[in-house]
Amino acid sequence: MEIREQTSTKLVIYSKPVKIWLFVSLFVVAEFYMLLFGYEIPPNPTQRYQWIVIPFMVFTLFFFYSWLTIITLTLDKETGMLKLEKQLLTKTTLEKPLAEISRLELRQADTEGTPIHPVHLVLKSGEKLPAYSTLGWFSNWQIEQQQVATTITDFLNLQQ
Repeated sequence: MEIREQTSTKLVIYSKPVKIWLFVSLFVVAEFYMLLFGYEIPPNPTQRYQWIVIPFMVFTLFFFYSWLTIITLTLDKETGMLKLEKQLLTKTTLEKPLAEISRLELRQADTEGTPIHPVHLVLKSGEKLPAYSTLGWFSNWQIEQQQVATTITDFLNLQQ
């Protein structure tokens, strides 16, 4: 997570989850190794248990593509707009009025582990937009979460 710009009228938060990509890449490499050297795809179709590697690889790549994107959050008081850009292979942009933001939501660690998106902007419609991405196994994500929440709250003058 990096604050790219912070003025009285504009706040830009950028997160490029390199640590998450490296972590997921380890799984993909392990899966390729298992597929190439650990398992031989048998000619006998009754031994289907060895095909588990291929769906697991597809799941890992889907996870990598759908959740682990580059996020750029721009809050601009001059235009009165919030702009959320998500990018990995494709780029999607969402724009909403700043007046639509009702509060911030901080995610806590649970049985599934560290949240990938620990801070969400909650809109009046109930829609939740991620502020940034992280992987807490490699950093103290609670401190980073509080810094981002404080920065956004101070910028928007929200009650938390």
